[in-house]
Amino acid sequence: MVKMSVPFTTLRVQLLTASLVAFLLVVSLGLLNIGAARAGRSAVEATTRSYQRVALYGRLDAAATEFEAGVIEEASQQPGGKRAAQLGRARFQALLNAASQASFETVAEDAARVRVLTQGRRLLDASSFSDVGAATRRLAAIERTGDPSAFAAEIARMRQPYDVFRHLLDTEIHTADADVSAASARAVAISSSLPTAAIFGLTAVLALTMAITLTLLRRLKFGLDRLETGAGALGAGKLSHRIALGGRDELTALSDAFDAMAAHLQSQQAALTDANANLEAAVAERTRDLSTANQSLAAEDRRRRTFLADVGHELRTPLTIIRGEAQLALRAADPNGVDHSPVYERILDQTHDLERLVDDLFLIARAEGGGLKLHLRRTDLGEIARRVAADFEALAAEEHASIQAPDSPPVEAEVDPDRVRQMIAALIDNALKHTRPGVAIEVFAEISPEGPRLAVRDDGPGVSPELAESLFSRFRRGDSGGHGSGLGLAVVRALAEAHGGSASLENRPGGGACAWLRFPSLAGSV
Repeated sequence: MVKMSVPFTTLRVQLLTASLVAFLLVVSLGLLNIGAARAGRSAVEATTRSYQRVALYGRLDAAATEFEAGVIEEASQQPGGKRAAQLGRARFQALLNAASQASFETVAEDAARVRVLTQGRRLLDASSFSDVGAATRRLAAIERTGDPSAFAAEIARMRQPYDVFRHLLDTEIHTADADVSAASARAVAISSSLPTAAIFGLTAVLALTMAITLTLLRRLKFGLDRLETGAGALGAGKLSHRIALGGRDELTALSDAFDAMAAHLQSQQAALTDANANLEAAVAERTRDLSTANQSLAAEDRRRRTFLADVGHELRTPLTIIRGEAQLALRAADPNGVDHSPVYERILDQTHDLERLVDDLFLIARAEGGGLKLHLRRTDLGEIARRVAADFEALAAEEHASIQAPDSPPVEAEVDPDRVRQMIAALIDNALKHTRPGVAIEVFAEISPEGPRLAVRDDGPGVSPELAESLFSRFRRGDSGGHGSGLGLAVVRALAEAHGGSASLENRPGGGACAWLRFPSLAGSV
């Protein structure tokens, strides 16, 4: 973008000038208001102080009058007069103490407070108010002389401290009232001047606002309308739209930058359109390749399952024939007197192992293909566990091992009992063959938060955590090797998943391994 010189008539300079004037006007109004506020606050504070003085002196006046009345009642020997005098003295003394702690703004006010306190203490210390009994006796003696003028003079002398104090209070109250009036007058004068200042400030602000508004409307309305139209067109995808706003101010520079951005976006959009077309073609081609690969994998999986099922099915017949012929030959007598029974027995043992292997492969293939038929019914898993454990007690004793299935509350699930017995038997057989001599095996059922489950656990060496999951694969044996086809745990998992459950193997915290068989919860159970 080409930079150009900024003349004095640019919007930036105009707005800066208007802002400076507005700033100066606001500062002036602020200073004026601050001064008025300070003067008003000073007047209010003076009024408050004067009012506090009037209130304090008024309370002192009332307390002095109450004190004098109590003294007169005591001197007249009226009932309760002595108590009234004592209460009046105490209240008057308390107000004098409060007045001694009060603080006033000016020296004159404080000096007046000192005079009042001094005279108040003189009133308290006066003999006529401090020793009422002696004063009463003096008055009685003068009254017996029969001289009225002497009696009146004594009364005047006795009241003199009170009269002086009251006169002093009246003077100070009058002075404080005059201060209140003066402060109120100042406050009224300040309040009267504030509307004038407000009208002046409002007029100035209105004038400045109108000037700024006219400046903005003269140039901004046309330029902003064009910019708004351009932004709307760009938002609607019309990248070919151009604002082309003439002039030499900031709006022109913004218009040129906007048009340059629209041109750049237009070229970028064209490039993105081409790239998107190429990407879509590549994605479509890749999708076709993946679809073909998935179809090939699915077909290969079907062929694998079919092969396993066919192998299991086709091998059964010849295995049955071989086993039958071996049994027949074993029963037949050898005319030459040669005993071939060990050979035939080994042949029978191998055919038994091979037949079991074929049956396991056939079961896994049917389970994975969804063709395994289950006879489901509501069954107590704990009862099945106890029966299978009892079936293995003799075999465990031969291996110097132990097996137990403790009694437990019923744990019911919808399962095929024969298949569940097959799974438990496979797990017990696996523990007897692949742990250690004298292993202790425990079989039990329980209800977990996930549903009913069976466990076969032992106190053997456990399993390697890296192999725990892979042992459920076909033809997979542990690190120790050992005998077996490697299909036992694969059959267990296939049967568990055919029930809608799962099978897992984990190490116990105290040593040994634990195989879990989990089954779905019964319908309606929590």
